[in-house]
Amino acid sequence: KPFQPIELTARLKVGIQNQTLARELEQARRESEHLALTDPLTGLMNRRALLDNLRTDEDRTLRGRQPLSVILADVDRFKSVNDDFGHNTGDRALQVVSDALRAGVRTGDHVGRWGGEEFLMLLPNTDLIQAAEVAERCRTLLTRQQVRCDDGQMMRVSSSFGVASADGVQRPDVMELVNQADKALYWAKEAGRNRVKIYVASADPDYRQTA
Repeated sequence: KPFQPIELTARLKVGIQNQTLARELEQARRESEHLALTDPLTGLMNRRALLDNLRTDEDRTLRGRQPLSVILADVDRFKSVNDDFGHNTGDRALQVVSDALRAGVRTGDHVGRWGGEEFLMLLPNTDLIQAAEVAERCRTLLTRQQVRCDDGQMMRVSSSFGVASADGVQRPDVMELVNQADKALYWAKEAGRNRVKIYVASADPDYRQTA
C-alpha cells in the first residue's frame, strides 16, 4: 500500500500463468514417467517397471521375512497365431491375455509384459501354493476368452505358466527366482501346454548337479 490497480492486476496474471505452467509441466513429467514404465500395447508394466518392483519387493519381503513368488506366463504357439492370422490378430491376442492376467491377480500383486509374448507376475507375501492358485485362476480365465481375427472369425488362445517361490528367510537372488519360474514354464510347455507347473528343486537336473 498504496498500490496501482493496473500493476497489481498484471502481477496477478503473471502469477496465475506461472502456476498454470508449473502444473502443466508437472503433469507432462508424470505422463512421461508413466509412458516410460508402461507397455504401449497392453497397458501393463513394461520390463523396466517390473525390474524396479522386483528389487523393491525383494527388499521389503526380506526385511519382513515374508515369502515372495513369481509367475511367468507364455502364450502357447504364439508364432502360429501371427503366421496364420496376422500380426494384428497377434496383438489382439496379447491384449486378451493381458486383460485375463490383470483380472486374475490380487490387490498388491504386479503383472507386466516381460517381453514378446511372455508375461511376469510378482506376488509379494505369497507362498508357492497360493501363487499356483493365482496362476491357475489366470489360466482358467484365459480359456474363457476369445480373440477376433481380421476376417471376423473368433479364435481361442491359451498360456502356460511357471511358478517359483522362496520363503522369507533363505532365498536366492530375485532374478534366480525368475529363472526358476522360467524352468517351470518350460516344464509346462513340455507337458503339453495350457497348464501350470511349479518349480521344485529336486526335479531340476541343473540344481542337482550344483547342489
